[in-house]
Amino acid sequence: MKNLRLDPAEVSSQPSTASSKNSRQRMELIVRCQKAIFSAYRTDQYADPEGFLHQLGAVLEEFPDEVITHVSDPRTGVQRRSEWPPTIAKIVAACEDHAAYLDRMRKPRAVPLPRLPSPRLQDMPAGYLAQIFVPENHSRYQALVRWSETADRLYWKYGKSSDGRQGIWVNIGIWDGSISMHSDTETIMATERTNPEQTVRE
Repeated sequence: MKNLRLDPAEVSSQPSTASSKNSRQRMELIVRCQKAIFSAYRTDQYADPEGFLHQLGAVLEEFPDEVITHVSDPRTGVQRRSEWPPTIAKIVAACEDHAAYLDRMRKPRAVPLPRLPSPRLQDMPAGYLAQIFVPENHSRYQALVRWSETADRLYWKYGKSSDGRQGIWVNIGIWDGSISMHSDTETIMATERTNPEQTVRE
């Protein structure tokens, strides 16, 4: 079979509209990429060598320089993974995959916000861990008042509800019984501290 000669002016079946792709340097790069893929296989492995080269040039012209260079380089390209000449469809898929990879690499990545440390016990205001409001007329109010006389001020406070009623705010663990009223500070601190404030109705 006669030797095939690649003409830079005939690497594509369609002229490019982008000026950079019309440049001589661009055409020469496409020719080099064609040769890199084509020469990796025996000529008799192609059903139609000239037709393959013509279609290959048209396909490579659709992608940026860095994509076609990667796909045709014997160290990273299609010939590294295929013992037989790849189909045009496989070359297109390889180009699209690498183009998508480059797009992902260029997108700014979200930077996780630093997690703010929890305030130290001595810096927490009174009632900092009190989420449940118990009004004065509630049946458990007096027992909670007695508990508050010896309890840490972090877990209770006197105050008003959103509707203006007087009462006491207590920690949710104390209210629902998941924490004993005689628990120490460390035990209560281990409970959920982000519960929304709630109001107990009598």
